[in-house]
Amino acid sequence: MSWKTNAIVVRPAFLGAGPDELLGHFGYEKRRRSKEVSFGEAGSGSIWIGAISDRIIMYTYLADQFFDGFLDGSPNQDFTFLKSALFRRFSETDIAAFFLDSRVDAWGFAVFHRGALIRRFYGHDGAILGDEGSQLPAEQAYLANCDRIEVDGEILYKSRSAPGEEPVSLAHHGERIFCEVWRSFTGYEFDAPEILQIPGSDFWLNDDEDKYRARSRRPWWKLFG
Repeated sequence: MSWKTNAIVVRPAFLGAGPDELLGHFGYEKRRRSKEVSFGEAGSGSIWIGAISDRIIMYTYLADQFFDGFLDGSPNQDFTFLKSALFRRFSETDIAAFFLDSRVDAWGFAVFHRGALIRRFYGHDGAILGDEGSQLPAEQAYLANCDRIEVDGEILYKSRSAPGEEPVSLAHHGERIFCEVWRSFTGYEFDAPEILQIPGSDFWLNDDEDKYRARSRRPWWKLFG
């Protein structure tokens, strides 16, 4: 099964009066609500916002720009504005960006604590493109359940939870490590009903954005291909 998402998780954080007010604090004066949908149906606008427990979760196509190696050039102005607003509003929290497109074996997570990057790890098509900071506890726990094997000078990992699988490079464990880090930040498995059914709202960040930005209407989490 193939999965895809572009998400940002903020913890601890609360929506207060709702996502529209939050975007107002961010400085989006021309925002427009697209529709109210669950997280599993997010993607009809340029950003979706909802909350679960003491966490705010966002879905936005801009999340992949936290990972320089996925970009052809520099991050665009839309991302720069959102990141600045996000870090200004939540300066005392943890912020994590998640990107996954398992159709092309692309995955990544970037974690910030009080605005400072503490971990960024991402890759594509069997290669690690970025590895910054110390491993998170969720990564360490996953790798502790793997046997480390050296083959022709290359370090491979074999998960004890999948004894029938061949040992592979760390990059090929990327999606599973992504899922463990996701669970550590949200409290739930990536495809758990508790996540997919979170209520929230899709927004256009500018009221005329839908006229020129072609966006996929397919739910972010569904099987592709």
